[in-house]
Amino acid sequence: MGRQGPEQDEGALRTGGEKPARRRPRLPTAAPLPGPGQLPLNFFIGAGVPVAVFLGLYGTSTGFRDFIIDLDLRLLTMFQAWRVIGFAMLALFAYDLLPGVFA
Repeated sequence: MGRQGPEQDEGALRTGGEKPARRRPRLPTAAPLPGPGQLPLNFFIGAGVPVAVFLGLYGTSTGFRDFIIDLDLRLLTMFQAWRVIGFAMLALFAYDLLPGVFA
């Protein structure tokens, strides 16, 4: 017939007429969660392995070393700025200060 009144809307909400609450997805972890005050093993792997591979290649491969030295510093600076801005957006998203579309 006509539009539903407030008393009828309340009944629709109880029967599932509302949108489900938006939930953030859970991220899978490869290692068990650490106790309070402990850093996860994933942190050390993610931070240490790329640096170790870079230093190993830089120290042993002259071709890789020449490639790194010949890179444009403006390009490297742009990549680093992009990383910093991206991390800042993720941090703002974590504190609900920025919509997820930007992060």
